[in-house]
Amino acid sequence: MPQENNKSKVINDCQLQVLTAGTSEVTSGNRMRSLALRLISATERRLDRFRERLGQPKGPTGVPSRSGVVASESGGAFNSGDVVEVLSLEEIKKTLDDSGNCDGLHFMAGMEIYCGRRFVIRKRVRTMFDERSWRMVRIRNAYILDGVICEARGMYEREGCDRCCFFFWKDRWLRRVTEV
Repeated sequence: MPQENNKSKVINDCQLQVLTAGTSEVTSGNRMRSLALRLISATERRLDRFRERLGQPKGPTGVPSRSGVVASESGGAFNSGDVVEVLSLEEIKKTLDDSGNCDGLHFMAGMEIYCGRRFVIRKRVRTMFDERSWRMVRIRNAYILDGVICEARGMYEREGCDRCCFFFWKDRWLRRVTEV
């Protein structure tokens, strides 16, 4: 009997349960950066309110926007609002290792129905809370797409799951759509 190629096998596990392979610890430097960005954002909001009271138009404070271009390892750059196409299932399977992961991020069976379809980038995912280890972890080159939510049908001994989590998509699974 020939051996089955594990790369072609998509496991029906929750991404949140197997995500730790594709994440890293949030360092104190990252925490400080996050705090600084939150403080800058709060200061910008307060300055804008102050300018409104003075009758001046809102203006840049010289701080670069956090919603700028996001460069990815695959050469693409995705912003919130960009239209992308999810690669075909065959193309995605080429990016998966023997465990069904791409850079530690699991490709779930429920994601197959979105292959070849177009969606809008909702946002880039940089950090997330790992409920199993009860800590913040860092994830690289991952995005969530508008309207693409895990329905978890047939999971957890066929009972399903009621969480309605967004799927995480690696940049290598997405292609920018130039014509709309």
